[in-house]
Amino acid sequence: MDVIVRRGTGQPDLAIEIDSADKPWSVVKLQHAAAAGMEAIWVRWGDDRWAGVYDEVDVIQLPLIRRPARRHSRAQVAIWDP
Repeated sequence: MDVIVRRGTGQPDLAIEIDSADKPWSVVKLQHAAAAGMEAIWVRWGDDRWAGVYDEVDVIQLPLIRRPARRHSRAQVAIWDP
């Protein structure tokens, strides 16, 4: 899961997955979260394919307005050494 929200006050926790591509394992993770009593939400954006409809998972499909220019591959973590 990308985000777990603990809501308390008798409401189920939220399990949120955010993807820019169709990843079948994301649905499986959300289905497990729903089976554990969480409210499962899949936020999808980035490609033109619809994420699908699932009884136990809420899907938010966001359209891609524009395609960003490709960035040069950089390490996600860098060490600064002055």
